[in-house]
Amino acid sequence: METLNLGATDYVLKDRPERLGPAVQRALREAEHRRLEEELAEHSNQLESENEELRKRESRIRQLKSELMSLRNQLKTLD
Repeated sequence: METLNLGATDYVLKDRPERLGPAVQRALREAEHRRLEEELAEHSNQLESENEELRKRESRIRQLKSELMSLRNQLKTLD
């Protein structure tokens, strides 16, 4: 029972060796599933970070555009 608490996903009794193959296959599938979930989470975090950077850049562009429009209006009043 201690090994299950430590992360084992299955156990095979000595008198049931036919369960070894399926237990190993299941463990490999679960390990691959965990790996893919971790990879997905990593990519998701990276995309969120990149999206935040894009939002900041977009905000800065809008600010600069507004300033440019203001300067153009000031130039028009000088003419």
